[in-house]
Amino acid sequence: MVGRMNDNYLTSAVVFAIALFLFGTALTLAAGMLTASGMFPEFAGRCAERLRRPVRCFLVGAGVVVGVVLFMGLAKHLGGLGNLLMLVAGGGAGLTGVAGAAGLVERIAARSGAGVDGWVARRRAATVLALSWVIPVAGGLVLLPACLLMGLGAAVMSMRQRRVVEPPPVPASAVPPVPPVVAGEVPVVDPAVVAAVSTGISNGL
Repeated sequence: MVGRMNDNYLTSAVVFAIALFLFGTALTLAAGMLTASGMFPEFAGRCAERLRRPVRCFLVGAGVVVGVVLFMGLAKHLGGLGNLLMLVAGGGAGLTGVAGAAGLVERIAARSGAGVDGWVARRRAATVLALSWVIPVAGGLVLLPACLLMGLGAAVMSMRQRRVVEPPPVPASAVPPVPPVVAGEVPVVDPAVVAAVSTGISNGL
């Protein structure tokens, strides 16, 4: 009897529970990315620019996760305070990864939303990502972690906004003065010479 119960542990209820959990997780993450894209469009744009190099973003995100795991391993020895620090570190890394993954939504929307309203294109992009995450095995074990790691790396690299460095103003004393243009003097013609020339012209005519 016990052996028969162990063989039938994977019931339809368990299958539906797993499927609903995956769909709920994917939809929640997609909604989080849309929220980040709508509330922080400049940050999402910087993340999208960073995600032009997805491998670099993935490696940076993986490095951040390793650092967070090491920190949580040290913090667990601090008792109640350590548990709080672990919660903050893990939750902060997860939320940062979701916010950075909004750059993926921006990139997909920019490529597939030609002639479509920006919000509609973003919803389509988030839907495509959510559906890719519920693919059996590959979605939840490969695509979802990869997207979050790339988003985490892009978010970390986009924390500091690049500022356009403006050239310093040139002081007025540094500009050499332009010498004034002196108008040339009009030469004075002797009236006698003018009269003689006039007389000669008249005689010639």
